[in-house]
Amino acid sequence: MARDDEAVLPDEGSPVDETAPGDPVVPPAEAAPLYSVINARNRASITLHEKLGFVEAARGHTFAGITFTGGVGVLMSVTAGFNSACLSES
Repeated sequence: MARDDEAVLPDEGSPVDETAPGDPVVPPAEAAPLYSVINARNRASITLHEKLGFVEAARGHTFAGITFTGGVGVLMSVTAGFNSACLSES
């Protein structure tokens, strides 16, 4: 058994991730949605999440015990996969 500070290498014959850096990560069709909680005042973060495919799911004063400066947070979700292509745009 490995200690917490030891690297654990995959067994021989294990599949290797051959995704190139910058390739979009696309979850399987049955993947659960990915959620992000953002302060409603943080327009830059909301805009970035929207570019990545997130949509607003709800607004509220607290999500999972998280409270927000200004009192309102935005719950965003995505199910279609992460779109890293937009990060390379100028």
